[in-house]
Amino acid sequence: SSGRLDCEPNYNPWGREDLITLLHGIKENIPKGDMSIYTKGERTLEWDKVAFGPYSPQMCHQKWKELSKKMRKVRSLAELVTEAEVAFENPFQGQNWKIHPDFPRRPTPSNSIFSKENFKKFKKQQPEMTPPELFKLMNEKYNELPEHKKVCQCVNGFL
Repeated sequence: SSGRLDCEPNYNPWGREDLITLLHGIKENIPKGDMSIYTKGERTLEWDKVAFGPYSPQMCHQKWKELSKKMRKVRSLAELVTEAEVAFENPFQGQNWKIHPDFPRRPTPSNSIFSKENFKKFKKQQPEMTPPELFKLMNEKYNELPEHKKVCQCVNGFL
């Protein structure tokens, strides 16, 4: 078994409209003015009031957990739900505008090009260092470069 509920007679896969209904249900049931962290908000939410149609409170809560895993969580539950609504109602608004296929990409920063080109060399020279330590060291070395060398790094990255 795949762990899904498709063997149950009333199973319905979550469609876009169902997801929007779920998000609106969560938003409507968050206590007004509640700015507690999302985990507390999620635990105290009355999921039986959120449930709708063929979806049980447990199914709604589980679907929210799946959706929220993909989102940054340093916000309140109300803020997270609002961001999720925007993402489903208009996929190229909010944070998702960055992934629009026609949106021009920003050039790679020269310090990133420097790090990418030199990571193996630094790792070989400092095998005991962790990747975050190596990136810190590489950033320090990059910052020590004269300006004209930094520009060369940037230009070389676009060739």
